[in-house]
Amino acid sequence: MRKKMRKKIFIAWLLISMIMSTAIVGQDLEYKSMIDSINGSKNIRKVYIYSSIGILEFLAIGVGYQLSPKFSISVKSSGPFIGGGYIFPNGAEGIGTKISYYVPFSIFNCINFESILLLHQTLDDQTPAFIKGYFLDINIGKEIIDKNGLRVFWGVGICGNDTADVPGRFFYSIKIGLNYNFL
Repeated sequence: MRKKMRKKIFIAWLLISMIMSTAIVGQDLEYKSMIDSINGSKNIRKVYIYSSIGILEFLAIGVGYQLSPKFSISVKSSGPFIGGGYIFPNGAEGIGTKISYYVPFSIFNCINFESILLLHQTLDDQTPAFIKGYFLDINIGKEIIDKNGLRVFWGVGICGNDTADVPGRFFYSIKIGLNYNFL
C-alpha cells in the first residue's frame, strides 16, 4: 500500500515538474508574444459559438461574446450528469452562463467559471419547482481567440452539483470541444 502511494506521489511530482519546466522555458517567448499580439491587434473574435463534450457534461452548446482580449461571456445549454454513475438516467438539462478570463500560464491560457441552473432532471419529473438544482464548473484550459474559423478547445477542472433528489457532490471535469470564431 505504501509503495503504491509513493509511486503515485512520484508520478504526480514528475508531471508537475514537466509542466513547470515547459512554463519556465517557453513562457517568455511563446506566451508573452501571443498575448502581446492579441492585445495589440484587433484580430480577436467578437462573437463565437461552441459545442463541447466531457466526462460530467455530456453535451453543451453555447453562444458567446468577447468583451475584451482578457474576458468573454457566453450563454449555454447543457446536459450534465448529476447522479453517482456516468449514465444518462442520472442526467439533467439546464441553461447557464460561462465567464472566461484569458491569461497565459504553463500550457493553459484561460480560466473558466460555468454556472448552470438545472431545469429538468431525469431522476424526478414530479418536483414542481421550476429550478431543480444547479451545476458549477471551474476549469482551466486552452482556447484560441485570435483566429477566425473552427478551433478546438479543452479544459480540466472541478465541478459540483446540488439538486433536491441528489445530495451535493464534487467531481473532476475534463472537456473538449469545438468553437467557431467570428472576427
